[in-house]
Parts: sequence; structure tokens; C-alpha cells
Amino acid sequence: MVIYANLFRRWNIHLWCFDPVSLCILGYLILFGYKSIPKKEQYTDYKKLTSSPLAPGISIIAPAYNEGVTIIQNVRSLLTLNYTNFEVIIINDGSTDDTLEKLINEYELVQVEFAYDEKIKSKPVRRIFKSINTAYEKLMVIDKVNGKSKADASNAGINAASFNYFYVQTWIVFWKRIPLLK
Repeated sequence: MVIYANLFRRWNIHLWCFDPVSLCILGYLILFGYKSIPKKEQYTDYKKLTSSPLAPGISIIAPAYNEGVTIIQNVRSLLTLNYTNFEVIIINDGSTDDTLEKLINEYELVQVEFAYDEKIKSKPVRRIFKSINTAYEKLMVIDKVNGKSKADASNAGINAASFNYFYVQTWIVFWKRIPLLK
């Protein structure tokens, strides 16, 4: 006891700091103080990332087969992505309904000449469309022969993608903004 008392005097530590009230306060701060420490995600400012001109370009690829009922709303939600450098590529995979016609009329699409480089095998591409309206300049629509799978349509979209990074969107999944950034 004498040894500890000498150490406390030497380091100028007073015995009053070890009373039960002080220990309870210290314990409370240790147990619940960690909540004030920012989480890993709080260090990342996603607004800065999404608005930075240095952010990498991303191609959003979305195969569509007979999606005439919901295609306009789905494409509109993809075009509202909060990111600076992206493109949306819709692949009409030989739809037998009015999917392509709705896209052409709604987004003012015209057929364009495009240097399509088939690096990944897919069914033949018939036509490629871009919008004449500058509000939809990030939209490209590919019309191709039905490949019997979303994978074949996705391959055609990857072949036409301008950016090295791509995200294949299926219409069943709800669209979220954050996964592109993580």
C-alpha cells in the first residue's frame, strides 16, 4: 500500500480519482463513448465523389425483353442517377411488344452509325439509337436479335460500352444509388 501511495504521489495522481462515482463515470464513457466515434462510412463524402470530374466513368447496362409496360419509368429512373460521368445502355433483346417504339417516341431516338466492336460474342445487333434531345444524351438503345438470355443482351451492352466500369441492371432489382460508389 505504501508503494502504491508513493507512486501516486510521484506521478501526481490523487486517490480521489478512484472513488466509486469517478469509476462509474469513467465506465460510462468507455462503454457508451464509442458511439460518438464516426463509422467508416461517415468518413466518405459521397456528394464529393459523385460530383467530382475525376470520378471514373460507369456504363449502366440494362437488358429489356417485352418491358413495354414499365420501360419508360425504368429508363427515367436510370437517367436520374446522381453521378457525373455515366451512360445508360438499354438493350432491346428482340422484344415482340412495343418496347422499342415506346423508347423511340419518348426519348426522341434516331438511328446512328456507331463503331460497335464485338469483343464478347452475342447475337447480331440490328440498330443503335441515340437521342437528338440533349437532355437524354447519356442514353443509348441497342436493338438486337433475341439471344434467349439476359446474358447475351448484357454482352451486347458491354461491347458498346464507352467506359471500363459497367453495372448490369435487371429490372427486377430496385435501383439504389450507393452501390455504384462502394
